[in-house]
Amino acid sequence: MLTSRSTVRERTVVSPRGNTGSQLSRQHNVDLLLADDELVALTEARTRPAQMAWLDARGFHYEVGTKGGIKVLRAHVECKMGGRDEGPAPIGPNFKFFEHRA
Repeated sequence: MLTSRSTVRERTVVSPRGNTGSQLSRQHNVDLLLADDELVALTEARTRPAQMAWLDARGFHYEVGTKGGIKVLRAHVECKMGGRDEGPAPIGPNFKFFEHRA
């Protein structure tokens, strides 16, 4: 598990389903980021420098937490591994719109 999970702020907010805010935050955090064992499985590396080198070489976006843990969004990994590139949208006018009108 990521070390950053222990830093989730404890708030007591009750949802309509009866979950407290801290439970909701943990559930959201678990689904949002890859766990440490998932990161090891993805990169096939156990050390953080080796994991970061693997992620950098393949264009994965990640953040390093204040305690040094690597944070990778699950959606980003699914997008990259699924063959779709989620790169930035092109800036400027879309001239292809006018190609079909003539």
